[in-house]
Amino acid sequence: MTHRFLFPVLTLPLAVGLFGQYLPGTGGRQSRQQRTAPTKKNDTPSELLFKFEGVVKESSKKEFVVEVEGDQSLTFRRAKDIKVLDDKEAATDKSLPVGIKVAVEAKREMNGDLTARIVHVMTPPK
Repeated sequence: MTHRFLFPVLTLPLAVGLFGQYLPGTGGRQSRQQRTAPTKKNDTPSELLFKFEGVVKESSKKEFVVEVEGDQSLTFRRAKDIKVLDDKEAATDKSLPVGIKVAVEAKREMNGDLTARIVHVMTPPK
């Protein structure tokens, strides 16, 4: 009696493990089209941007320094396509005067540098 009961109990998991890859809906074999997702020519992954808020302490043509918390300062390189936004609109002047409060969205480069992509100039409420 126990042999009749134990044989199916022990062989069923073995059969599913060996032949389960061929059951429909369990993975099985896939065609090449199913394995590789179609990509568009201009399809680029979105980059991860970090956001920092602070006051501009130094500003030059290639980079600027923002004091974020107390004595901590971060140096940002300007991206070639940097966007400086003033009240949700693109500012005509891309210079950042010292002393203004900004929110910077930056990308961390492979060497650890921060490259500013978007700078939001925070104007005080009127």
